Amino acid sequence: MHAVLAADDAITPAAAARRALSTVAHLGVVEFPQTHFELFDSYLQETIDLTTRWFTTDLQ
Repeated sequence: MHAVLAADDAITPAAAARRALSTVAHLGVVEFPQTHFELFDSYLQETIDLTTRWFTTDLQ
């Protein structure tokens, strides 16, 4: 399982997501600075690449 987090995310706070996923074995976490919306603006290509990798690698 993988998680893509935004450090200053008010919609899905990174700290809350980390706590909720703390018992998940082999969790891969990538955290970007700024807010939820920068994942789809400033970090769009990285978000797409990570999501694509998750779909093609982990969901096969």
